[in-house]
This record gives sequence, C-alpha cells and structure tokens, in this order.
Amino acid sequence: MLVDFEPVAGLLGQLYMPEELWQKQEKGVFVTHINGFQSHFPGTEEFPKFDDRDAYGVCDNVEQIKQHYPELNDSDRMFVVCMTPIYHDDNGGWRWHKWGQYIGNHTPQFEYLSEEEGIEMVFVFHILEVKSLYVKN
Repeated sequence: MLVDFEPVAGLLGQLYMPEELWQKQEKGVFVTHINGFQSHFPGTEEFPKFDDRDAYGVCDNVEQIKQHYPELNDSDRMFVVCMTPIYHDDNGGWRWHKWGQYIGNHTPQFEYLSEEEGIEMVFVFHILEVKSLYVKN
C-alpha cells in the first residue's frame, strides 16, 4: 500500500536538498530531485523486490506505475513512490535506456528524448519500501 511518509530535507553528498525540491502529489507519491530518493526518506529500502520487475523506471504518469505495480495498492507492504519530471526540450542529453524500463504509452524511436516527436515529458520513478515506523496515518 502507498503510505504518507514525511521526507526530510538534508544533505546529499555536498548538495543541500531543500523542501521545495520534493513535493507531495498524492498519498505516498512525491515529486523529488532525481538524486534525492533514499536520502530524503530514511527508513526505506531502495530496491524492494517485485518478482521480475525493477523498482525503478520511466513512465508518463503515476497511474501507469500503479497499474504496473499492483502491490502498491493490494499489499500489506508499505511503499513510497518518488518521481522526477524529464522534459523534452530542456534535457538534450537524457537517454531512455539509462533509467530502467519505460512503462508508458509512447514507443521510443531514438536514443535521446530530445529527438522524439509527440512526447513532451516523462517521469523517472523509484519505488521505496518503508521499513520503519515513521509513517503518518
């Protein structure tokens, strides 16, 4: 199940990640900095097991994640989803294959998102499993 879990602003290496770099979208779903996943969610497991699926990838929206990972809704396990938007026009160097399986609707034709037509944005996502008791009800 998706749970509300309060992120903490802090240090990621030498980079400070203030609260405005993570925003709650809905219960258990946060938009965050691409490198801010586990560092802002202490008490989580970064790579939970999902049978033959990785706990990270690329999608068009959160509904696709929920469909691809029914455990997020139908399990007693507790999860948080972190997503980072990647825009077509300002990330000329972003490549599809480096971020996990794409579970969205577009059929990538090129190596770089900036070369694609008909798609303006994707999300890189990462699912964390909550292992501590710091969960809001």
